Amino acid sequence: MAFNEKKEQRKMIALSGFIELFLGFETGGIQLALLLIATEFGINNTTMGSLVTAQAVTTSALPLFLGHLADKKGKKKVLTVFFLVMIGGCLLITVSRTFLLLVAGLLLVGGGYGMLEAIGTAALTDGQMERAERNVSISQGIFSLGAMIGPALCSFLIRITNNWRVVFVATGVEFALLMILLFRVKFLKDIRNAEKASREGPQGAEKKAGRSGFAVFTVLLLLSMMTLSLYTALESGGASFTDAFFQRMIGRADLGTAALSGFWLAMAISRLAFGFINVPARKTITIAFTLSGLTFLSILFVFRPVPLTVLFILAGLFLGPVWPLLFGATMREFPDDSGAASGFLMASAGFGTGIMPVIMGALSDATDIRTAYILPGAFAILGAVLNVVTARHAAKKRNARETKREPIG
Repeated sequence: MAFNEKKEQRKMIALSGFIELFLGFETGGIQLALLLIATEFGINNTTMGSLVTAQAVTTSALPLFLGHLADKKGKKKVLTVFFLVMIGGCLLITVSRTFLLLVAGLLLVGGGYGMLEAIGTAALTDGQMERAERNVSISQGIFSLGAMIGPALCSFLIRITNNWRVVFVATGVEFALLMILLFRVKFLKDIRNAEKASREGPQGAEKKAGRSGFAVFTVLLLLSMMTLSLYTALESGGASFTDAFFQRMIGRADLGTAALSGFWLAMAISRLAFGFINVPARKTITIAFTLSGLTFLSILFVFRPVPLTVLFILAGLFLGPVWPLLFGATMREFPDDSGAASGFLMASAGFGTGIMPVIMGALSDATDIRTAYILPGAFAILGAVLNVVTARHAAKKRNARETKREPIG
């Protein structure tokens, strides 16, 4: 089949960018809507945090168990299904009038979120594996832009509609429209796999079908998953309680919106910048973890509104490169199983995203929200340590592969 690969790769970058933009919008929007949801349903901080966990459960579980299907059945087919899952979840939340129905909708949205993120990123790296870190940095920078726009735009939409559900109405419409572009993009790896299957015949198809998604699981992947889980935990916890922190601890709701938007804007700038420069990925991740940890811990000792706002913005700036550099570096290790590897990474990301808001909510109920910010700081320092361990293991694997390739003589 004749087609322009460079043109199709540009389309894929656009599709991935829009997926990330709209996922970022939903992330920023729900963080703003959490307090309104808690007020409507009369729930405490712990239960409010569990709403993020409900979405994160399926964000983790579905990529873990279904990510490998994209390698077998084709990424375009799998993405199409989960576009519909995301739209259906948004619709269910829109019509929800009970807490149970709200949670059911969040579970669907979480499943759509996890699979779109995992498979969309895998498809993006398939076309240009040599630029994996840089392309993921750009796509994640766009995600951060969406998360930055989310609170401001959703705040406006909520004011004019007087209903937090408008966040999910907008998200559902966005993904429905994006399916137009999805249908117009050719997925290069899908086409190459189909051509390879045609050459290999039934035996090749049987071999591929019998391969488990868990075949890609290695110590290096486990270490990367643990590191990414720590990252998403501190990002989710740090951002999810920003609005509540400024309202309840400072009495400045206006600065809460500014701090949350600034957090994501700084992260977007940081990620986009790293999309255009080459840096040593593992060293950069360690530095970023350390600086963000010190920033979050500083929140415990700063009480003036403006300096606190600056600290939240700096946290976003320092956290920026962690996800894309870690994700891109890990994907390089699994070029033939990008869907499965990406699924594992997204599962660990969802675990971190889900557990931190609950822990922070419980700690803030027991003490206050300010004290709860000790957790993102501690997780960041732990992430820096674990990343050093991961970097050393990756270096040993590279050395072992190079030694194996050396001719004997």
